[in-house]
Amino acid sequence: MGPNNFTRVCITYLRTCELIAFARLSLASVLHMPSRSILPQTYRCDHLWEQRLAHDSFKSVSARDLGLSILHTIDSGGSASPLDYDIFANKLHELDAISTDFIESIIKKYSKTQSAIQVVDSTAHAIVRGYLGFQRHEKILELLRERAYTGVFLDEVSANLLLDHFVDAQEWSAATEVVWELCLQEYFQSAASISPVTVALALHASKQLIQVGLAECTSTDSSADNADE
Repeated sequence: MGPNNFTRVCITYLRTCELIAFARLSLASVLHMPSRSILPQTYRCDHLWEQRLAHDSFKSVSARDLGLSILHTIDSGGSASPLDYDIFANKLHELDAISTDFIESIIKKYSKTQSAIQVVDSTAHAIVRGYLGFQRHEKILELLRERAYTGVFLDEVSANLLLDHFVDAQEWSAATEVVWELCLQEYFQSAASISPVTVALALHASKQLIQVGLAECTSTDSSADNADE
């Protein structure tokens, strides 16, 4: 699989962002980074996240009941509050992977309402974390591709968690798609606000995809030459 147009655009964008000049990152260390998990388990801050979810505001109603209430309100022409939607997103851990259709129906319907313009950043982060917990990483990419209908965007931490998973799984194309989403959000425009961890993961995934693409192209060319002989 040679690099497709999407990959070439993404890599070109990264090169033009002058990330190599980013003082806190050594390019050599990125290019020789092992192809295993880069982030320590503590980066997820699972304990602090669970402590936050222990607040009384998250205990008053179950995720399923709250989700059904939001759907009923929207279907009845009412307006569900951004707070209720945020609480629902933060309670996704109460559901499971087979509930993703139910969850996505709420996400897409809510994104069409006027209240969607008041959604807080923590909501999208909670949705990504919820899907990470479901081990439905490919579904996160679908939500990101349909951002106009889902309102789901990556923040720095959720992007790093998702990138780390794909790097660990050596799914370089998927990892580069995460980088592309950050490019679309113009994350790499300002060097002052860029995390060296994000840059390292982004460059590492792009470099690995180039290597895999070149290797597969070489293999394809060799097979074609042998067939001609």
